[in-house]
Amino acid sequence: MNYIVWAIPVFFLFIALEFLASKVEGKKVYRLNDSINDLSCGVLQQIISAFAKTILLGVYVLIYEIFAKNSWHIFHISSSVWMWIVLFILVDFLYYWAHRFSHTTAIGWAGHAIHHQSEEFNLAVALRQGTLQPFFTFLFFLPLAIIGFPPAMYLITKAANTLYQFWIHTRLINTMGPFEWVMNTPSHHRVHHGKNQHYIDKNYAGVFIIWDRLFGSFQQEDIHPAYGVTTPLNSWNPIWANASYFLHLGKLSLKSPFLVDKIKVWFMPPGWNPRNMEEDPAPSPDTLYDKYDPKIPMGISIYAVLHFAVVILATMYLLGSMGDMQHEKYTIATLIILSLINIGGFFDTKKWAVYFEVVRLYAIAIFITFFYKIAFLSIAMFVVATLCSIWINYYYRILRENNAFS
Repeated sequence: MNYIVWAIPVFFLFIALEFLASKVEGKKVYRLNDSINDLSCGVLQQIISAFAKTILLGVYVLIYEIFAKNSWHIFHISSSVWMWIVLFILVDFLYYWAHRFSHTTAIGWAGHAIHHQSEEFNLAVALRQGTLQPFFTFLFFLPLAIIGFPPAMYLITKAANTLYQFWIHTRLINTMGPFEWVMNTPSHHRVHHGKNQHYIDKNYAGVFIIWDRLFGSFQQEDIHPAYGVTTPLNSWNPIWANASYFLHLGKLSLKSPFLVDKIKVWFMPPGWNPRNMEEDPAPSPDTLYDKYDPKIPMGISIYAVLHFAVVILATMYLLGSMGDMQHEKYTIATLIILSLINIGGFFDTKKWAVYFEVVRLYAIAIFITFFYKIAFLSIAMFVVATLCSIWINYYYRILRENNAFS
């Protein structure tokens, strides 16, 4: 996971550059609450992946080693330049089908919809990833282990495929001429994120747009896309972002009067309803909504951003030190997730966020005292927790008087 730790500052650098460039061009590309939520979903996904990599990568390694031990591999793969090129093309080809599965089956969409929930389109959105999506898509890449590509080659190539897709999440680059004939570009990917009727389920490509041209899923950008999903999430809670569609499918499955339909709910296309059930009116993809944008005081925004910066540092520390930590890594991960939930609660103007913030702050102070046993640091954290609690409760009284909290 070390490459991710090193990549995080680079991602933030390019996000900052895009933000400045958008200001120069007079375009409003970023909203603070939306971007923090994008990054919160990305942090959550990376934390869960750090703990789940034993399963996700372990299956690939196991299959590779079984085939290697019994000389069952289809090819003997060398580390030549040509083999790296072939693997890069194969990874992108399999990514296309994994991505298409994520849009055309309900369970796939439940894991992937998170990436599309943002009503903006910028480089921060590139980092907004579904926490459970890898559990549904890693199976698509197992044929590479059967063919004989070593795990290290696969990991590096898969990372390169993912990193390529970062830069195409921008509105500041228009069309790119002949480059667009073969490669995925910002224009092509804006279509993919559009919720306009003729943009839905188009341009699944990761690197090479040629797959969409070959398999009938290509759409040229012809109008400015409206971004987001057809039923807006209307929340800055990263847990709810990941869980909402799974809960929707679970309710449909439980309500279905037929056993077959209880299962089909998960594997039919999104929006499918079981037999003999009253259908909820599906919103038109072209319906325009006001963007979810609850207003909070500048003071709380600054407070939330500062604490989110601490969360990013804690995440980098966790990802970079996973192998060196024992029980504390689970506590750190839990505190990070609780922090993400509460930061989202502030941007959602939730009353419970004020009360829960006090619990969160003292939980961090207790954790530092218990695990690190540094007297000065422990005292400092309890002082900070107390001051922050007093400050946030002061703001709460003002907001309560103005009925600003929901």
